[in-house]
Amino acid sequence: MSWLDNSIVETKAEKDAYEAKRAQGAINQEAMDCLAATDWYILRAMDSGEIVPSDIRLARSAARERIVI
Repeated sequence: MSWLDNSIVETKAEKDAYEAKRAQGAINQEAMDCLAATDWYILRAMDSGEIVPSDIRLARSAARERIVI
């Protein structure tokens, strides 16, 4: 805290960590959106046995790999 105005002063490392966390949050959201948009393929496969297209399986796999919690 700054003694002049009681504001919070961040170091460069703190700012960089915050930015990295924000960027990963955006990546996580994009990946979760991809999974949510293609969930119906999985549900259809479970319900009817219809095969999930390989490009959808690959996209879902890549999305899961990008998520960092």
